[in-house]
Amino acid sequence: MNLVALATQRKWAEASPHYKRVLQLNPGYAEAHYNLGIALASQGKPAEANIHFQKALTLATAQGKTSFAEFIRARLKSYQPALPQPQTP
Repeated sequence: MNLVALATQRKWAEASPHYKRVLQLNPGYAEAHYNLGIALASQGKPAEANIHFQKALTLATAQGKTSFAEFIRARLKSYQPALPQPQTP
């Protein structure tokens, strides 16, 4: 089964290793970071998910993918209760 099919069927546990492999080959792929974040959050791993959501947002912004960056920001709001909050000094 291919990665798109796994994501469409929400088989996140099966999709996660594939997203990780994609990121080994192309660490600058914002969409893969975002999708891995979803997969990890869906598996109850909010701290790991947050790392990939933030990386996706940083990459999308740096790559000029403004609409994708805005999409990520909007989606992050729905995950915020489950994600660890940044520490302020």
